[in-house]
Amino acid sequence: MARYSYQVCQQQQNHITFVNGEWTGTIPLGGADTEAMLESCPMCWDYLAAAGKGGWELVSVMQAGSPEARFELLYLKHTA
Repeated sequence: MARYSYQVCQQQQNHITFVNGEWTGTIPLGGADTEAMLESCPMCWDYLAAAGKGGWELVSVMQAGSPEARFELLYLKHTA
């Protein structure tokens, strides 16, 4: 029977900001310049391309957040 590992990625404005609850940006979370913090996170297509090369598969996308602060949750799985 196959076993899987999973990643839950948060995407905001085409950037992957969190993976399994961990901040992905190179600028520390909580700074004054939120645009720079967001820009320091990997672009969605770059992250997914690298994850795909590592054997991860996108299995679902879900809209989340409020109308004022929309984001998507991307669910990836990998055969362990």
